[in-house]
Amino acid sequence: MVRPEIKMKNPIFRSCTGLTLIELIFSLALISFCVAPIFFLFSPSHKMNISARERLEAMAYANTYLSAIQSLDVERLVSVSKLRDEELYSPYSLQDLQVKPIPEKMHRNLEINTWDPGISQVFFKVIVEIQWKAGATGSDHKYQLNALIPKH
Repeated sequence: MVRPEIKMKNPIFRSCTGLTLIELIFSLALISFCVAPIFFLFSPSHKMNISARERLEAMAYANTYLSAIQSLDVERLVSVSKLRDEELYSPYSLQDLQVKPIPEKMHRNLEINTWDPGISQVFFKVIVEIQWKAGATGSDHKYQLNALIPKH
């Protein structure tokens, strides 16, 4: 007995090979649900990288400036209250110390005080402070570097 052939209205959807549209949508949804949370990890790590780079820059600027001050003769050191880069005068000016200026987003402060701990030696306490507004979060940050220089 011969079976009659059944004709389909839309033969496009009748395929034995490949994926159906439902299978394709389901697999894309499953992949997106698995991959999407990974993308949320990139933003915090990017912010942490920016913050770490800015802090490293601030440490380098403070260390360079403090090293330049420590290389001065002790006789040239005098007490100063907080001075910004633009307020610095000789012997602490950037030109005298041959130190490059810091970026505009950062501010460098210098403070030098005499400190007598009660022993026979008197020291100059040098404080170099770098302040900046973080690019990733917009919050204020500060890095402070201190050193004691013996006064003769």
